[in-house]
Amino acid sequence: MVIIIFVFFTSCSRKIAYEDVKKRLQDMKSYATQADIDIYGNKGVSHYKVVQYFKEPNLIRIETIVPSFLKGKILVYDGKRYTIYHPIIEQRYFLENLKDDDVFIFLGVIDKRIFLKENSIFSSKRVDGKEYITIKSELDESSAYRKYVEIYFNSVNLIPEIMTFYDEKENIRVNIVYKEFKYNPTIQEGLFKIQ
Repeated sequence: MVIIIFVFFTSCSRKIAYEDVKKRLQDMKSYATQADIDIYGNKGVSHYKVVQYFKEPNLIRIETIVPSFLKGKILVYDGKRYTIYHPIIEQRYFLENLKDDDVFIFLGVIDKRIFLKENSIFSSKRVDGKEYITIKSELDESSAYRKYVEIYFNSVNLIPEIMTFYDEKENIRVNIVYKEFKYNPTIQEGLFKIQ
């Protein structure tokens, strides 16, 4: 009897936690964070460190910190096109679609639509002694190298801390760790323009 009651309450508390994470994601209108991005390829791991800003409906700014040859590179999406400023060549250019190297940096952006799909899977996981609530989804435009994505929310403050992309064999292809995540900060629209 005690075991049945414990299982019932544990099940109910998990369902409430999943709903809390879902609501937190639905209510996210903006965020600012530092993201450490590791991309796993055939020749090793590439490391990027960026600062991201997002504001609904689809405004994005990414400032590259590492690697050094990309330091200061800024990618902005204003809802229509991408503007990229590269300080080494002191040049600004515009793109309708991203090139491969820019897509990698763009991967760390949290697109809540991916995780709010009906077929997303919620679960609880422990990583390095921390409890997380995760949401895993299959990517709409998946490939052999990027099939699934999973986001990890800290189970205490419901802040996203990790996002991982997996290939079709469930191997990690990209891992993003978010630091100093600010949920729904006020962000001026001028930040999403490069002069």
